[in-house]
Amino acid sequence: IGPPHAALAGDAALIHLAGLLSRLIRSTDIAARVGSETFALIFDHLDHNSALEASERIASCIAGSPAELGSAKVVLDVAIGTAAILPGDSLEDVLLRADQNLRLAKDHI
Repeated sequence: IGPPHAALAGDAALIHLAGLLSRLIRSTDIAARVGSETFALIFDHLDHNSALEASERIASCIAGSPAELGSAKVVLDVAIGTAAILPGDSLEDVLLRADQNLRLAKDHI
């Protein structure tokens, strides 16, 4: 979130996003903030295509649920990079693939 919204608005948007994520994922899934503007979602027992579908559903729900920041409503744009955990993967392998897919997704926003 940039001008005309201040840092406090960014914090409010992150709180809004965290609330949405907690309602949009299953109790067996995990959502965690891993960077200043980055969240990681771990979908329990979903194949890659199902994870892509879940990611698209979540992005659509977030776009359709603007954050109320004072008297303003701010639509949040979300880019999601999805990666499956493959046999023999390290955490770094999965995060690298997810980051590469995130960069591709950002090009389409």
